[in-house]
Amino acid sequence: FVPEKPLSYCNPKLIQLEMEIFGNSGDSTTLTDGLKIGQFDFVIGLKEPLEVCAEIAAVDICEVHRTVNFSITNPLADRDNLKLQDFADQTYYAFVDEKTSAELSTNKKIFAKYGFKPKIRVLNTIDAIIMAINRGTGYILLDERQRVITNIRFKHLILPETQTLSLAYRSELDRRSTLDAISILTNDFDRVMRQLNV
Repeated sequence: FVPEKPLSYCNPKLIQLEMEIFGNSGDSTTLTDGLKIGQFDFVIGLKEPLEVCAEIAAVDICEVHRTVNFSITNPLADRDNLKLQDFADQTYYAFVDEKTSAELSTNKKIFAKYGFKPKIRVLNTIDAIIMAINRGTGYILLDERQRVITNIRFKHLILPETQTLSLAYRSELDRRSTLDAISILTNDFDRVMRQLNV
């Protein structure tokens, strides 16, 4: 979800807690597995794909709109008043970990609402999807907080549908400093995301 670079966001309260925060990106399975084995203390992602279980707890941060993302060279790019169904003849690209997940299920419900079944092509990484879409046709559904939204080679259409963005953390981390940091991050979330430029 976040870029692979140190978090430039700084909150004096986090300094008092002596907590260092770094960003990392990955699919929901990688992030959830990283939580379980202690690689990450917490992750931010869409609520549905995050596997909340005995080892993992979560707190909701905000609602985010789903967006249709496509290349500026897409034949539909200059059309006014675009709707999701305008993309019905194009390929919808999905992540490999979405194939049987709640994420793809949620997206399929969105497509059904707009009256069509997408032509799905599953790829392994966001980079592979971006390269495919950059060729001029096809699209991906993402949330409005994804950094691809700010890429000048792409356009996006904001859908009215929303999903919950959550912060998941290891349940065993009941130390006061960790819970304080989570509280600070969730209460200051918009500023954190602006600093990360995502």
